[in-house]
Amino acid sequence: MKPLICFVDDSGFELENFKKNAAWAFSKVDFIYAKTFEQAVSQVNNKVVIGFLLDIYGKIPSGKPPSGFDRKRYFSEAPQAFDPVELVRNNFPKDSEQVNGFLRGLYNQVQSWQVFFNRTAGDLGQSRAYGLANLEKASQKYPWAASLAYSRKALYLDGVKMSRAGAMMVLQKPQGLDDADIARKTRKAGPDLAHALYQAVNRRLIAKASPLGLRLALLGEEKYTILAQAVNRGINRLADPLQSRVNVKAADLARELEKAQDAPVLEPIERKILLALQTWLAQQDIAPD
Repeated sequence: MKPLICFVDDSGFELENFKKNAAWAFSKVDFIYAKTFEQAVSQVNNKVVIGFLLDIYGKIPSGKPPSGFDRKRYFSEAPQAFDPVELVRNNFPKDSEQVNGFLRGLYNQVQSWQVFFNRTAGDLGQSRAYGLANLEKASQKYPWAASLAYSRKALYLDGVKMSRAGAMMVLQKPQGLDDADIARKTRKAGPDLAHALYQAVNRRLIAKASPLGLRLALLGEEKYTILAQAVNRGINRLADPLQSRVNVKAADLARELEKAQDAPVLEPIERKILLALQTWLAQQDIAPD
């Protein structure tokens, strides 16, 4: 049974584009596609979730109706266009300090458009609150799972907010001139996306399983020491897959951990972490994507 990655995005186009053009690169996992976190959870059943791909911009979860698009306000509040030729002519940078000052001024132009974009998105009922809410739900229900933000429209501050809220990475959806171009670039980006997600899953499971291995070792009983050693070998396999592969098959480690599921000393959350580690390890003998 392959572990699950849940891709949550309020756009049907984005879900279908990923399914058709990127999912082929993820041979070690299966995907759930959903527009809300709740829809994703309803499809999990008895499978093991190890990660989330979360769109950032989506319908504001408060349920408050958007104010709507005000054409007059849109044009009146849009940032003033600037002439980049004049900007260079009047402020041509000659040393590092002037370069920094020039770039700050140029970024101010970018920032004014970012603020305008956020306000306009809010008027239309979309904001990063969608991604932040889904991230919080994922972290609470599946604390061992790696959550990655995945967006095309997100701005710098959106990435900061998602990272501070616990997203392990912020990935950009491939940009394109039209839907067909986006599809082509998504297909090309598939292997890199898979690599990034797998690395995040490894780091998350290592972070969650390491305290469990230590706790079991400190119990001092031989049966738990053996289990702790199995957990630590699994951690080492994820941390250094090329070196560890020479010594032991990941599938063998997964079977060792499977036998430990009924250990009475384990807390419910520890059983889930162990199951996630076991299920992910079972895929590690597959050739790298």
